[in-house]
Amino acid sequence: MLTTQSTESIETLKVEFESAGGQSNFYAVANIVLTGVGVGMLSLPGAVSRAGYAFGFALLIYSGIVGTLYTQLLRACMKPNTRNYEHIGRDAFGRWGVVAVAFGVNGGLLGSCCLLVVLLGENSLKLYDGIRLECWVLIWVIVLLPISWLRNMKHVGYISGTVGTASVIILMVTIIYAGFVRAADDDAGIDSVYEPYPKSALGLGISFGSMTLAYTVTCASTTVLHDMKDASAHRRVIYWGVGLLGLVYFLVSLSGYIGWGASLSKFHNIIDAITEGTPTYGPEAYLCISSILVLCLTHYAVLLNPVSRIVEEAFRIDEHQLFKSYLARSTLVAFTAITAIFVPNFEGLVGLLGSVCYSLIHNFYPSIFYIRLVLLGEPRECSRWMMMMKIAGLGLLMIISFIGSVCGVYEAIPILVK
Repeated sequence: MLTTQSTESIETLKVEFESAGGQSNFYAVANIVLTGVGVGMLSLPGAVSRAGYAFGFALLIYSGIVGTLYTQLLRACMKPNTRNYEHIGRDAFGRWGVVAVAFGVNGGLLGSCCLLVVLLGENSLKLYDGIRLECWVLIWVIVLLPISWLRNMKHVGYISGTVGTASVIILMVTIIYAGFVRAADDDAGIDSVYEPYPKSALGLGISFGSMTLAYTVTCASTTVLHDMKDASAHRRVIYWGVGLLGLVYFLVSLSGYIGWGASLSKFHNIIDAITEGTPTYGPEAYLCISSILVLCLTHYAVLLNPVSRIVEEAFRIDEHQLFKSYLARSTLVAFTAITAIFVPNFEGLVGLLGSVCYSLIHNFYPSIFYIRLVLLGEPRECSRWMMMMKIAGLGLLMIISFIGSVCGVYEAIPILVK
């Protein structure tokens, strides 16, 4: 039951750049990059600021390296008929593996929808502050409700793959431009202070969660690789995809930190920093706000749809029972809106999501599934010594991830309840 529905939750995450007979290496790399680039990158400059530039950029590079490793581990777990992440979970632990992946993925998707509603409300308030944040959230609920009722992902996927992708690119370029321009402006950058270290070790926790969320391409990488024409290029595609993603994140983080320095820690995200303290917005501020609104609207439709199908399956709602389907989907929209109203904290939600759901998907499941399959004899290792070394190394990484996740949750909760 969960397998069919959860499969769609994975496959709807990727931008459709496929051609007949499978996608090329270039489009596979693009899919991996676009799977990662999104609202997660808005928190990266602030994450570097919280950790201090020495620890922050080191953690960013570390997250990219282990992100590549985890994606390669999932690739090594694939069989010729493996279509998605859930199939690997099933090969490793049967039905419970499918349930575990479905929980992590769909929990992350629903939490991300809450993030998107927060961003819609906050950035609409920047354009017009004559009404309260709660009113903006309710206005967006009216817009999101009919979108959530769409049962066919083709139309939603087309909009996300065109308008949504364009908004991501515009947002990314604008953030990089705004940061470097502010750094070059002597008057604007006079208040920038650069700290090499965090104020406390726990300060690394929420930075860890933010970077985990940003680098989580493992939720869709298996599907992307399955749809490629050339299976022999899987390894190279992962290196190129995660490498380019790391380059984008480095430029966004560098430009933001150079432009605002340690003061970024007082903002929820980089857009707040770009638009803060200016009586009238410049072109870059309007570009950031408009592109994030479009991005949130398109991504919300894509991310909520697979979660809606899981709920419908759980309550045995048939596709012809439209009223029950609309009611279930409207309830999910209401949940995301209520969360956005009562917990309107982007930074805290990112830290919590990255430390729990996305940490499970990205930092734990790939290692656990790989170790399990190695012990079962697939994939085969050259020697017992090599197998034990790999298991020990992955165990150490999971311990580090566990510590980072605990610190992230510990730091995110007080931010959420402020």
